[in-house]
Amino acid sequence: MARLYRAEFRRIAGYGWLDAIHPDDRGYAEWQWHDAVTAQRVVDAEFRLRAPDGGWRWTNVRAVPVLDAQKQIEKWVGMNIDIDERNTAEAALVESEKRYRALFESMDDAFAIVEVLKDAEGNWSDFRFIEVNPAFTKHTNMPWPVGKTATELLGTPNPRWTELYGQALETGTPIRVEEPEARLGVIFDLYIFSLDRDRNRVAVLFTNITERKKAETALKEKEARQAFLLELSDALRPLDDPADIQLAAATALGKRVGANRVAYGEDTGDGETYIVSPNYVDGAPDMSGIFRYADYGSDILADLRAGHIRNQPDLANDARLSEAERQAFAVAGIGASLNVPLVKGVSGRLARNKFRDAACLFACRDRACTRGW
Repeated sequence: MARLYRAEFRRIAGYGWLDAIHPDDRGYAEWQWHDAVTAQRVVDAEFRLRAPDGGWRWTNVRAVPVLDAQKQIEKWVGMNIDIDERNTAEAALVESEKRYRALFESMDDAFAIVEVLKDAEGNWSDFRFIEVNPAFTKHTNMPWPVGKTATELLGTPNPRWTELYGQALETGTPIRVEEPEARLGVIFDLYIFSLDRDRNRVAVLFTNITERKKAETALKEKEARQAFLLELSDALRPLDDPADIQLAAATALGKRVGANRVAYGEDTGDGETYIVSPNYVDGAPDMSGIFRYADYGSDILADLRAGHIRNQPDLANDARLSEAERQAFAVAGIGASLNVPLVKGVSGRLARNKFRDAACLFACRDRACTRGW
């Protein structure tokens, strides 16, 4: 030790060795020495010693007391191990972990480490949350998930999660994807990468983009409506005959919403019937003629008179209809219908409790409408 730290033995002998110890460590080192002498125990202490360049280096001092015949300490046998590089590396690691933890705790994006699980057949079947940051609950609205599986938390989670996590593990290739979770009613933008293939662990960095996707969808729908209205205006501009205008409008709407029939029906004023003008059809027979309201729903006239849009996406299972009314729609080959009241001569507004001198634009499909018009 004297040679390593270039200290003369006479300076180290007795209590001179304390001068070679860092001032902040001297109290600890002296206490360790006194306690070892009193208890006649092994010394195993770490502290900083002055280095040849004038700086300080960490050292691990280990010494064993050698006793004489009277069980008194005769001398000490020990060694001094230079551990400066190890301690420097450990300190750097601790500092790095502090920075990581600070980032982990404060980042806006959600972060999770999950263990991907296999079933008895060796297929990826579920995953368990190992660690998440505080932002996780904000983006998912889930309870604290650590230690639980996706199935335990959600019952029937999107199976794509396990599939994507397994793919990241098997290929080692990061995955960037937008994926919905129906059980939470949200859409996520995810970055998935393999973290520990030996323990089947992946890391996931993600954000909740539900509102952004809604805004994008609303913008696309608005742009599509504007394009449709412009197209409709261009189609109607050269027309003068009301029947031609009605048919052109019905045709444009039918193509827009994917209907089999779109027609303009005018109320006769007798409270019972309406007249359907020549209409747009796509693979369905024309429905021009006179029809009775009661054949297609006992309350349809009341809805239209009140200015209500009547949307019936699944007529075969509509509880508002009688069996005879459902059958009438079936015979006509109509599986879904949308009726929009159009009131004439009332300053462009729908007239309440009045449907005389009015009309209805209706669209029909030959099967139930499961995704809306």
